[in-house]
Amino acid sequence: MPDITITWDPINFRGDWTVESGQVATGGDLETSVLICLFTDRVLPADTAPPDGTTDHRGWWADTYEALPIGSRLWTLARRSISDVTQLLRDARDICQEALAPLVSDGVAKQVDVQTSYPAPGRLGIAVTVTKPDGTLANFQYQWAWSGVLT
Repeated sequence: MPDITITWDPINFRGDWTVESGQVATGGDLETSVLICLFTDRVLPADTAPPDGTTDHRGWWADTYEALPIGSRLWTLARRSISDVTQLLRDARDICQEALAPLVSDGVAKQVDVQTSYPAPGRLGIAVTVTKPDGTLANFQYQWAWSGVLT
């Protein structure tokens, strides 16, 4: 059974369900998986303080029952200083690689490569190349906006 199609909304920097002819669309399972991996807030370990000064470790409630939580820690970069763009891009790439690793361990992909960029002030560019088990490539590009970036 195919997944509900999630499409990236580049104007609002978010994914949303796709509606076609008045019905929720299905299909696009690989991109939907990539979007969920990247843009669902992954829970922080209990011994890690949230960077926003709150006690909210975020995450999905059902991760309580899973050995490996879903999503990414991109949300921890939301108010990070961009004084060192090179390090910030490196950290963002590592976070994305960590988030997408289940695609490989679950056999959905043979390999996942991520490149990050800084295309405009307050935006993180994320380019994902998924090598499928049959060797074909799928490419996805996203921009994610920081809320309240510190310079």
